[in-house]
Amino acid sequence: MPRRSLLLLLATAVAVGGCASGKVKESNEYISAVNAAQRTFAAQSVALLRHIKPGESAGAARPTLGRFYALVDSFVGRLQAIRPPARVRALHQRLIGAMQTFSRSLRHAGAALVSGNALRVLDGQRELSVAAQSVSATLNRTDLAINDALHS
Repeated sequence: MPRRSLLLLLATAVAVGGCASGKVKESNEYISAVNAAQRTFAAQSVALLRHIKPGESAGAARPTLGRFYALVDSFVGRLQAIRPPARVRALHQRLIGAMQTFSRSLRHAGAALVSGNALRVLDGQRELSVAAQSVSATLNRTDLAINDALHS
């Protein structure tokens, strides 16, 4: 093989290797950012949910609900600030959309929880439980799909 061909082959191999390592780095940075945002959200939401007690007064529940709304909004903002690799952009939007839907459900359930009407409070508790289960399942499925896409 002539020396020029060998050099061209080596240069191509280095360029392709550099692109691959760039994609790996981009994927790792993305996964780290999403995982950090999710860990923070999960830990703080568990702590806040412990403060919402069945039968507590609307006045006692409002500050906790307000902090929970802010936490969800903050998590959505963190997700929106993350730049996903192109191949998972649509999946990343699904994460954001799931949390935005959860935010709306949370606010609706929260209004029922502090309504003072026993039936609405029960409906709010049920709605909050269903919304939390739904968003958790969506986030888990989407996380798996993102991991599959990044490792394929």
